[in-house]
Amino acid sequence: MVKRTKGKISEERALERLASNSLRWIKIVALVLGFTVTYLELRDAPLDAFTRSFDNSSLMKIGMVAYFFGWLWGITNDTEIQRQGYCRDPKLGIIGKNEIAGIVVFLIVFSSLFFINDYLVIFQAALLTFVVVNIWTWRVIFDRTKPIIDASYAEFTLDPDTRNNCSLLKLLTVVQYMNGPWQRRRFISLVVIAALQLGSALLVQQGVLAPYVTDLKFNGVPASLLIGYLPGVFFILWVLVSEIWIGIYRIKVLSDLSMIDYFEDYFSISKRRDVPMPKPHLAALTDFSPTPNQSYVGHGPLDWFIDRA
Repeated sequence: MVKRTKGKISEERALERLASNSLRWIKIVALVLGFTVTYLELRDAPLDAFTRSFDNSSLMKIGMVAYFFGWLWGITNDTEIQRQGYCRDPKLGIIGKNEIAGIVVFLIVFSSLFFINDYLVIFQAALLTFVVVNIWTWRVIFDRTKPIIDASYAEFTLDPDTRNNCSLLKLLTVVQYMNGPWQRRRFISLVVIAALQLGSALLVQQGVLAPYVTDLKFNGVPASLLIGYLPGVFFILWVLVSEIWIGIYRIKVLSDLSMIDYFEDYFSISKRRDVPMPKPHLAALTDFSPTPNQSYVGHGPLDWFIDRA
């Protein structure tokens, strides 16, 4: 019996080791193939046709259109997500001065991006300002929901005999989505990319970078011309990071909420006696402490390199 137990433990460790090694090699092969395919596909790309058809302003406009529709899809989903988690509002639905100020400032800065994308440096500076404003409005919205979260938590945990654990689980999940460390890491990444955009725009406008690559060409196109696209490329990267990152977490939280509904239809969920009652993750702006649900910690692109097996 002892030998079987040891054998079972050994097999379990072997399975973990197999999973770790498999993931490691899959990622190595994926990276090698990714860079190889990218090089093979781009080495004969018609860059001269691209440079004749697009400039930085074109890239900005394409990026802004993509960002606008991503924002529109996201804001409606976030409203629906919060509606599924909360059940009562002590402020009776009133929107306060801070919320109104946040909405007005956000709309002014956001709208300005559509009118100044022809001005290279000014647009990049406005984008950096927009990210900072977005962080501020995110906290204004979350501060407004704190009384709602407290009231909903009190409602769901009022009576141990009639506790609505599924609704409580939804509340905890929504709060961890709204206020998890992944939000802070995403904002930091967006600030860094926006700062790189501003820096590259200043260097391109002043002609600082072009002299260093005067003798280089890619597919017959001077590198001094291509380097002028750096601000636009950084902006497209900014849009992709912004929308893909948050889109992944929106899909994750909506899937979690649907799964809770499924459990509620078929199972009765009760709290374990030997653990304290979980509470909403009401961390401050600079608090990167992990949420109880590790799915909402989030290291962004670094998650792909972190082996959790």
